[in-house]
Amino acid sequence: RVVELTYPTMVRHLAYTETKADAEGLVRHGLDDWIPPSRRYVPAVEFTSSCFFKQANEVAAEFAVVLGKADESARYAARAAALRRAIRAKYMKPDGTFANGGQTAQSAALMFGLVDPTEREKVAARLVEAVHRRNDHLETGVIGCKTLFRALSETGHTDLALKVVLQKDAPSPAAWMHQGGDNFWEDWGEGASRNHIMFGDIACWAYEYLAGIRQAPGSRGFRQVLFAPPVGLVLDHVPASVDTPYGVYSVSWRKTQDGGLDCRFRVPAGGSAVVRFPDCEDQLLDPGEHCRVFP
Repeated sequence: RVVELTYPTMVRHLAYTETKADAEGLVRHGLDDWIPPSRRYVPAVEFTSSCFFKQANEVAAEFAVVLGKADESARYAARAAALRRAIRAKYMKPDGTFANGGQTAQSAALMFGLVDPTEREKVAARLVEAVHRRNDHLETGVIGCKTLFRALSETGHTDLALKVVLQKDAPSPAAWMHQGGDNFWEDWGEGASRNHIMFGDIACWAYEYLAGIRQAPGSRGFRQVLFAPPVGLVLDHVPASVDTPYGVYSVSWRKTQDGGLDCRFRVPAGGSAVVRFPDCEDQLLDPGEHCRVFP
């Protein structure tokens, strides 16, 4: 029902955005990486807006399948594929650099599906270089803040992502705390607003990649959860819980003396979960309380 209600508005939005596209389908309409600490590494608005336009077409294609509109789904999927080719042709360099090579451009390329599997390592390497170039501080606005930490985690660099988050000096989320903040701010400076959700995806990243609790691929409404506690972080202990339509899922992991993890999981009635550790087979958990130790 939600898809039925939303789809007509999505179709109108995509039709409007298409009027802003050039012959290759790229879009210069919209904001760029809004309110970064510096404008030096902000990619062109055409790059970020075209990434979102590609993603929106992919979502529309999925919605159309749900609604039984095969022809419309194929049209949106084809447009998304054409956008991917156009973005790569204009903004990707042979060494894995996208656009200006900044943190937003590199992480957006990874998270918006612009990178082939054989290219991920070199694109991720350019991302790590971009972080080190800023002395392990972020340089992103609202778009890059959503993609930077996820891209680092998805390419095996959660430790570096955490280091960026915990920097005591600005720009960083921890810097807000050291200035007395207890909420998200609107910017990386003095905080024009000090209760602003704009950079709030960092909290979602923390649930998913620090606690290791996220919705399982293919699941809807948290019918199934993926528990994937991180290994090798400087953190000693992370607890988290998520209240879902099926009840509360929770995880609590504690680092052992030998560097492993002692984990406690809770799965609500009507739900299920999969536990994933590095180099191990996935384990299915039924409702109830569970203990697992890695390795």
